[in-house]
Amino acid sequence: MTPIAIPRAATAGVRPSGWLGGMLLHQTRTELLKLMRAPDFVAGAVLLPVVLFVLFGARSLDETLDNGVALGPLIVAAFTTYGLLGIVLFTFGESLALERGQGWLRLTRATPLPGAIFLAGKLAAGVVISTMVIILMAAVSTGFGAGIDAATWLRVSGVGLAGALALAPIGFLIGLLVRPTAATAVCLLLYLPLSFASGMWIPANELPQVVQSIAPFLPTYHFAELAQSVLLKSSPWEHVAWLAGTFAITGGMAMIAYRRMVGRQFA
Repeated sequence: MTPIAIPRAATAGVRPSGWLGGMLLHQTRTELLKLMRAPDFVAGAVLLPVVLFVLFGARSLDETLDNGVALGPLIVAAFTTYGLLGIVLFTFGESLALERGQGWLRLTRATPLPGAIFLAGKLAAGVVISTMVIILMAAVSTGFGAGIDAATWLRVSGVGLAGALALAPIGFLIGLLVRPTAATAVCLLLYLPLSFASGMWIPANELPQVVQSIAPFLPTYHFAELAQSVLLKSSPWEHVAWLAGTFAITGGMAMIAYRRMVGRQFA
């Protein structure tokens, strides 16, 4: 029998289902809808660094360092990176672990959605939430008289988002390797000590000596220092190298963990 080809008329403007840009756009929208339907989670992630800044950082905005540098902008940058680190750990790590425990990743793998698009959608949604943190921190700190102009804020924002993306594979590793019931505890155990040791709460040179000796080996320390280098106009390249290396190593580990998970599920 000769097969009969039936012509199909596509609606104007319709793209093939395999168009990666469209898939990423829809996946990002899905991730944002999921987050917005849990407003308590979003409010906690966005408001926590701002509340802590108001309680502990705003009182020191008028102080200066021994070398005459204004302390206010550095405090704002530190609390901003603190908030972005929380997005990395909880939006990427805890959220992914919970989805894995619910079987959502298994269901996703049974669809035509590529795994790379699934993870990229989470990254894009994380950028949106991180931008909300930055905007809110900028508004509140300006109200308290932090003394950061718009152009400097744009540079700090760009560096902060780039640094958060460089640390994102750490969150994915947590989501892929940690048991769902333990993900929240693991994220907290990482979030609080890393924030303290990286100088996000108090200046790094005021930390205990043992912590100061460990801090330069932490990628989160270089994340915080990179944001502050924009304000101090110091060389950022050591911190850029550390974050680039962290992204390459942890990104490779995350890809291996993802492929192992898929292999176990569909072997």
